[in-house]
Amino acid sequence: MPRAIPDWWIQASWFVGGIFATGALWYYLSTNSSFGIGVAITGAFLSCGIAIALHRKRDAQVIAVTAREKAGSSLSAAPTKENIERVILNSDPRNDWSLHSDPTKTVCSYKQDVNLRLEMRNDESGVQCEDFREPWANKFPDRSARGYWCDLYYGSSHIGRYVLVAADGARALLPLPRHGAPGKRPHHVLPLDYRIAEIHDALQTLDQHGARRGP
Repeated sequence: MPRAIPDWWIQASWFVGGIFATGALWYYLSTNSSFGIGVAITGAFLSCGIAIALHRKRDAQVIAVTAREKAGSSLSAAPTKENIERVILNSDPRNDWSLHSDPTKTVCSYKQDVNLRLEMRNDESGVQCEDFREPWANKFPDRSARGYWCDLYYGSSHIGRYVLVAADGARALLPLPRHGAPGKRPHHVLPLDYRIAEIHDALQTLDQHGARRGP
């Protein structure tokens, strides 16, 4: 999530715009300085434009936070698979999830409703494929890769199972491509799979390892 817009940024922009639109403009009008008048008008428009842009950006941030809070609160009333998947897709992978990892298990919990979580076993019981081989997973300097099961839960209910591939010496957890042209090898990652990988992307290396997200 982008950094919240501080109130003083907006207030300062309006203040500077007011100086240009009043004091500076009237001063240059009194001196008949066309250049000064132009500078004052331009400064007023720019400062007010910046203030309006900051207002709109902050309003969008507030709307996004409110939407995520509503989504979280709605889960307890209707924890359907469709609703859970929608909440995951609409969540912010950096700010809406808490990640805890130990030698045996990694758990990502949704902050708005901790009943919603993703779990990965880090020991042998969680391995989907010991020696994972796909061109997209073995193209890095460290060519070894290992697949892990990633389970989605709501409370005690198991909702779904996904695969994350530890590639490039475990420098990245990559989602499994499951979308492509009929008869061709899958090469695009479904949006939900990509978001789950983003939630686990503690090192923030997912994008630079080239996972291809589909529509």
